[in-house]
Amino acid sequence: MSDEIPRSNWLLQRLASFGPADALVHRSQSLSFAALVGRVATWLAHFRESGITSGDCVAISGDYSPDSAALLLAIVEHRAIAVMIPPAEVEREGEFVALAEVRRLYRFQSDDSWTFEERDAARLNSLLQKLRADDRAGLVLFSSGSTGKSKAIVHSFDRLLSKFVAPRKPMRTLVFLLLDHIGGIDVALGVMSSGGTLVTALDRKAETICKTIEEQRVELLPTSPTFLRMLLISGAHERYDLSSLKVISYGTEPMPESTLVLLQEALPQVRLKQTYGLTELGAIPMSAKDARSLWFKSADPTFETKVVDGTLHIRTRTAMLGYLNEASRLDADGWYDTQDAVDVDGDFIRIRGRASEIINIGGEKVYPAELEEVILKGPNVAYVSVSGRRNAVMGAVVAVQVAMTDPEVTDVFKRRLVEWCRGRLPRHKQPMFVDVVPDPGMSNRLKKKRGPG
Repeated sequence: MSDEIPRSNWLLQRLASFGPADALVHRSQSLSFAALVGRVATWLAHFRESGITSGDCVAISGDYSPDSAALLLAIVEHRAIAVMIPPAEVEREGEFVALAEVRRLYRFQSDDSWTFEERDAARLNSLLQKLRADDRAGLVLFSSGSTGKSKAIVHSFDRLLSKFVAPRKPMRTLVFLLLDHIGGIDVALGVMSSGGTLVTALDRKAETICKTIEEQRVELLPTSPTFLRMLLISGAHERYDLSSLKVISYGTEPMPESTLVLLQEALPQVRLKQTYGLTELGAIPMSAKDARSLWFKSADPTFETKVVDGTLHIRTRTAMLGYLNEASRLDADGWYDTQDAVDVDGDFIRIRGRASEIINIGGEKVYPAELEEVILKGPNVAYVSVSGRRNAVMGAVVAVQVAMTDPEVTDVFKRRLVEWCRGRLPRHKQPMFVDVVPDPGMSNRLKKKRGPG
């Protein structure tokens, strides 16, 4: 497979060809492709002066900025291995750095200033050794660890970039997903390789995002369903001019059908595009059955799908090489078990939920997403997260965290919510515990955070 994939050095040449066009807008300041390529050259000189060689593992902790983007591109051009450290997980930084054999760690601040630390790093892991032996650039990402330890996932940058050899339509794109997220990496590579513009925001609050879309005439917003629900509740889309926005792509978690309908009503000029991806596989082009549908199928023949015992399996050339800290879940034929339960309708599939999130109530499987869809339609419900809570008799029962759209007496709200569920859900699926929370429980990866099982 590797012989069919072009080496990553084509990317910098293409970026240079875009010259004076805007590559990145950070804090309202534009950086041209020519200037970005110049910064990449500065980083490459820095590597040579400081002895960073191809195959070294270089870590980045921080968000999108001119120099963090240039550093990532320099690592690719230098055929080194980029290790993306989640900046929100400071307490685990040492663990991640040691596991990924990091030689140097760069920390970026919001103003694009940076510091670095040298680390002692042995070259022992066989996956990293293979990248070095093949003289290929690499990428290490860490899973969120929501169900246990974080997995260290190794990719070949050449494989990830192979999707973008054929340029796409350039768009001004707000970089919502984080730099340590496979979706964030995928968006950055796709936009820049097509001559589009990446636009950063000061934070990821609904008000700030909408203001940035208006000021920078953003055309594409890749984000999560949880954020989109919060945007609608906030009303920020009504206070700003979003007429430039052409596409909202959503992924990272199941989209509630009720939220999809509300989005179409609130932003009728915007095309809503469902995406699917995993850190182990990269983002996968999907085609929806219709505009209001959550059913989709692969839109790229290099991505193969099949369903085994109700679970989605995928084979693609952008799949990871493996894990640094556990056995690979790729089988001998290259198929990856996503552990996503799905419904099937001909060529189309619909995600029901992750196997790790299923609530086992007296031997019956209950998917949080189906309960959340019912509860979201209840009066004064802004946000809901369903999880299982251990129970000695049933094994587990349903627990709900919910935020109100408008303030009201908590006990009154709880009683009404329980009555709402009682009339619409079978008894075993009705919530036994209801916790009212002040704010949405978005995780560090900007998607729904579920309570403990």
